[in-house]
Amino acid sequence: LHFTSFITPYFFSGKSVLTINDLAFLKFPSIIEKKKLYYYRLFLNNAVRKANFIIAISESTKRDILHYFNFPENRIEVIYDGISEEFKPARIEEIQNVLKKYNISKRYILFVGTLEPRKNIINLIKAFKLIKEDDVQLLICGKKGWLYDDIYDEVRKSFSGNEVVINNFVSNEDLVKIYSGAELFILPSLYEGFGLPVLEAMACGTPVITSGISSLPEVAGDAALFVDPLNPEDIACKISTLLNNDKLKLDLKEKGFKQVKKFSWDKCARETLKVYNRILEKNF
Repeated sequence: LHFTSFITPYFFSGKSVLTINDLAFLKFPSIIEKKKLYYYRLFLNNAVRKANFIIAISESTKRDILHYFNFPENRIEVIYDGISEEFKPARIEEIQNVLKKYNISKRYILFVGTLEPRKNIINLIKAFKLIKEDDVQLLICGKKGWLYDDIYDEVRKSFSGNEVVINNFVSNEDLVKIYSGAELFILPSLYEGFGLPVLEAMACGTPVITSGISSLPEVAGDAALFVDPLNPEDIACKISTLLNNDKLKLDLKEKGFKQVKKFSWDKCARETLKVYNRILEKNF
């Protein structure tokens, strides 16, 4: 059986492939609820102990696996996620219709991700406050995770109008248009096992700013500007630079289209099949 999350039946004793997306809860135990931390640790230890093979979705995740577990490196394969073909530049009229729906009336900076501490949204809001651009909004799209109240508190403390807009649910169909209409996309996470929104934004022709840590440089390649996620001033500086440099925007857009071509679900499927065959041939 191939378990595409690290939670496996506790008493399962057959051959198994285990996909590990990230180990954020081990690297940052303070940003997850204690009961979930205990649950994840219990089941992940059991799953790794029984696995015949592990698939890591980035080299960064593979390094974390080797750091936290005594598992043979030759039985860990890095297989990147793919990106859906629905993510591509949208037409102007499609973008305009969606922006009205989500109360966006100005140029906007886009964040997409779960509202939780690991995504570093509070530092993004602090950075946005430092930007002296009256005609720009910050659009945050993502479902509520946990400890999200601090995010809303920071918005209320820092802004009095609709400078920051938070939408907790956006359909994939609308998200394509929202990506396409953004001045730039930013993902200043403290940790990502992969960082799929970076590629989604690139596929829609949107220049990207992201953190220079964990898997994000690996996924973004040379097609993004990188920031120190713990430094709001650095985040603000990079946002202002990109907002006011059309040549840089175009350069990142073109590099983004090339970077996205390195990732596909077809490639992911073929490489996963090789893992299955390897297990059968080697009789692990």
